[in-house]
Amino acid sequence: PSGAKGTREQAGVTARERGCGLASIFKRGGRKSKGGYFIGYSERPGLRRTVYAGRDLEAAQALARKLEADALLRRKGVIDPRDDAYGAAEAKPVKDHLVDFGVALRARGNTEKHAAQTTARTERVLTMAKAVRLSELAPSKVQAALADLHGQGASLRTANHYLRCVKGFSRWLWRDGQTREDALAHLSAFKLTDARRERRALSDAELSALLPVAHEGGPVCGMDGPDRAMLYALGVGTGLRRAELRSLTPESFALDATPPTVTVAAAYSKRRREDRQPLPAGLADAMARLAQDF
Repeated sequence: PSGAKGTREQAGVTARERGCGLASIFKRGGRKSKGGYFIGYSERPGLRRTVYAGRDLEAAQALARKLEADALLRRKGVIDPRDDAYGAAEAKPVKDHLVDFGVALRARGNTEKHAAQTTARTERVLTMAKAVRLSELAPSKVQAALADLHGQGASLRTANHYLRCVKGFSRWLWRDGQTREDALAHLSAFKLTDARRERRALSDAELSALLPVAHEGGPVCGMDGPDRAMLYALGVGTGLRRAELRSLTPESFALDATPPTVTVAAAYSKRRREDRQPLPAGLADAMARLAQDF
């Protein structure tokens, strides 16, 4: 830059030293510029950086010597370059890391819904734990936040869902080289002592009672009784989940195949792959009769 040479030499950095690739101190716009000092230095061969050093010349000189010494120690292998990466990650707010975490989840093939839900749950826990920087991602703080979540009405099962999300975030930070260790690796889940709903399969008697009542019932969510009963039977007969059932079209069924099948597209399958499920003979016959009405 114009006028930079005089300022560099005034700062005590000679042309011979600059030729050796050491730090140079200058003002942009010349030495008469009212701006502060800048330091140009080689962090490693082929990588030269410029940093702002403020308006005090002596402070800029001291910083230049520190940058030179650190660069030399890196080249000699005394300073681990990973320490710089850890420092940069610490300076970055946790919320920005969460954005990167969501991008990584999507890149691994997770659905938009899963990525959004995981990052939202993680952010809620970290907000309750008041973790603004990665160094504040402490097991005790996260455990206390989850306990507060349970105290606000969430079941222990729900708290464990949140725990899995935030532990996944901590594990990703470690594997991605953002932290030295997985800070939450040893954080344990809650013991489920307050289960509010027991999930189980319907008994034959319960299913035999449900289907006729649904068949004779009125419309629910825009679906009349006979169609709703068929949907229940299809769900029980195949084990498909609600979103998978919702995705089905007439083309999803191969009722003339041996055995008859129903196929869920990969975009809707929980396992993210195309699933072909056999249909019980009685259910396939009922589906065939229903198809004749369309």
